[in-house]
Amino acid sequence: MMPLAEEVADFIIENYPELSFADHGGLVDFIENTNHLHVERNDGKIVMVAIYFMVNDEALVRIASDNRYQECPAFLVDCMNQKGDNAHVYMAIHKGDVASMVRTVRSAIIYHKPKTLSWYSPDMARFHIKNVRRNVCLPQ
Repeated sequence: MMPLAEEVADFIIENYPELSFADHGGLVDFIENTNHLHVERNDGKIVMVAIYFMVNDEALVRIASDNRYQECPAFLVDCMNQKGDNAHVYMAIHKGDVASMVRTVRSAIIYHKPKTLSWYSPDMARFHIKNVRRNVCLPQ
């Protein structure tokens, strides 16, 4: 059986080829060091992967103000090591219906009782943030 990080890396590359990691090994290392990885399977095959960070307010402001944050490896490592109260979905890749993916990711993240939940649109053009504790959208 293939190690989980390698299997997840293969799934990501297959479904998100435009992702800019230097090589397969770099992606495997990133996945192995991610504290918040959620994987869904159907009949033994991966059908959804979500990677999210629990970041502090300062990191969330940087993420919100620069959609190229993911191109800075040092910042990603910092995000992975934080234990903040803002959940930011770095990546969510799925095969199947979007509604079930959103429910699954949300339930995985809500376990941490975050103050906010944020994500970028798939084209990285729009930043979304939701105040989870009061269930009210915050202004952008």
